[in-house]
Amino acid sequence: MLPDRGKMNSRWEGKTTLKKAHMFCKDTKTGNERNMAGKSAVLWKKVWFKYLAVRAKQKYPEIQLQIKEVFLICNALANYAKPNFMIFGAGYDTPLWTMCNRGGRTVFLEDDRAWYEKIKGLCPGAEIYPVNYHTVYSQWEELIDREEELQIPLPPAVMATPWDVILVDGPCGAYAWSLQQYGVEPPGRMASIFMASRLARNGGDIFIHDCDRTVERVYADRYLQTAHLQKEIRGRTIMRHYRLAR
Repeated sequence: MLPDRGKMNSRWEGKTTLKKAHMFCKDTKTGNERNMAGKSAVLWKKVWFKYLAVRAKQKYPEIQLQIKEVFLICNALANYAKPNFMIFGAGYDTPLWTMCNRGGRTVFLEDDRAWYEKIKGLCPGAEIYPVNYHTVYSQWEELIDREEELQIPLPPAVMATPWDVILVDGPCGAYAWSLQQYGVEPPGRMASIFMASRLARNGGDIFIHDCDRTVERVYADRYLQTAHLQKEIRGRTIMRHYRLAR
């Protein structure tokens, strides 16, 4: 059997990134920019974030995002001095994003109470808020133009923040899996995509995971618009990167 080219590339990228990180940053505990050897701060941050991403994937193999998807988000974070970064959905990648955005603000929104408690235990210092979605997956067609029904109540500190980077990777949007596992429809990501479009600052970066699925793709096209699509990468699923312009 031939080796998996994707896995080979991922391992090669990881080794290359670790080597660059070692060259650019000798103090990997603090990320001291004095060891940049003339490299720009943005370049250094991109390499440092990629180094953290590789380490996180090694420590938490359960992270579902592929390394190239993590790198794409890291590149966006590196463009801001102290990013406001919000993630719809908490998971094994929570420690990664908290560490990558050290010096900025990172907020997670999670609707599954048991999972919320689990991730709080995994990463006690993370800023995670429980949220409630009042949608169900099968409503996606009828709700697409009903903005008032797509709004969800969020803490004032979240609503008042102009978010530089937003990742939509929750709530659950896997219809068949949710029915099989729990016997109920998932909320779908209609509301989280709509809220991301309203909470991102002008020029902000929004990433939508699982755009191979109908709801994610259709709602991203409706509320983020194809004209603002920056990049689409394919791995286990499809991630889209939008840059918002109002």
